[in-house]
Amino acid sequence: MHLKNKHNKKIKSIRSRSFGQPKAVLRTFLVAPYLSRYEVIMKLIFSILLLFVTTNVSSHEEIFKGRYILTYDLDIFTPCGSEEVFWVNHGWPTLISKLKEFYKENTTKPEQSIYIEFRGHYHHEQSDGFQSNYEKVVYISEVIKKAKSIPNDCK
Repeated sequence: MHLKNKHNKKIKSIRSRSFGQPKAVLRTFLVAPYLSRYEVIMKLIFSILLLFVTTNVSSHEEIFKGRYILTYDLDIFTPCGSEEVFWVNHGWPTLISKLKEFYKENTTKPEQSIYIEFRGHYHHEQSDGFQSNYEKVVYISEVIKKAKSIPNDCK
């Protein structure tokens, strides 16, 4: 089947190919054919935003090592070789629950430090409550190592 454009020149229709209907070409290569145009656009926008967010966050992450204290009203971290104290935020509820469990099982005194290594980044937003008393907030994405005792090189 041949179509003519506005200059009366013959052009081949997409239908003449083995793909079927014209819209099926785009849908065949991008997504399942049962999705609406709106769903395709929303998935594309969501994918781009997700890619941007994950790339942006992971590029600022670093490995932190130091002393950690967790109590009812404290959640703080002091890096090895520093006296600076950071408020701690956590990425996932399971992460904080495992860290709480380890802390509870391995400490005997109030406000006793444990050693942790984690992947995280500084959080640069204004905060209120307990964390407003600290200059910096550090965000834990993943706990790499936990230990009951503080290593000698991290005092």
